[in-house]
Amino acid sequence: TTVTTLQLLFRVVAEIYNRQALQPRRKDLLYAKWRNAHTLATRFTIVFRRGVHDAVNGENENILLQNALEAYRAETDKDFKLVEFWQIVSQSPK
Repeated sequence: TTVTTLQLLFRVVAEIYNRQALQPRRKDLLYAKWRNAHTLATRFTIVFRRGVHDAVNGENENILLQNALEAYRAETDKDFKLVEFWQIVSQSPK
């Protein structure tokens, strides 16, 4: 079978993670967590961009983020707990 770049990436991620982990994880479990986090981050990005579009002139990034967190909570009835992950992923090229 052909090994994809993403599979190779998570093989390396698993190796690095397992060097210091108390409980080793397989690459497929790490990939599943990534996929879930990426899905949630994508949903949050939609909420955030909608807030940017509707923003009042002068609202800074922190206010936009707080507004997006409140909107996400209102829409999903859940807190968005992956802000740091989202900030990294949203600023990275695809």
